Amino acid sequence: MSTLPPETKTYESVGRMFLLTDLEEVKKSLANRKSLVAARSKELEKNKQYLEKNLEEFEGTIREMVKQRKCQNEAQ
Repeated sequence: MSTLPPETKTYESVGRMFLLTDLEEVKKSLANRKSLVAARSKELEKNKQYLEKNLEEFEGTIREMVKQRKCQNEAQ
């Protein structure tokens, strides 16, 4: 988009229609969306790491419980 001449007609999607929008405004809108997506991506990555850690802890707990149950069954 940076190579387009300033007088280029650009359109921005608004719902189910397109509005004729200034090229600079479209660039600003895209930059804003890009920063929002980057921030959301970081947030989701942190959430993913947290959930993976919890999953590992729960799996370990379940393994331990199963192991104890086997030991109890063998002792009886």
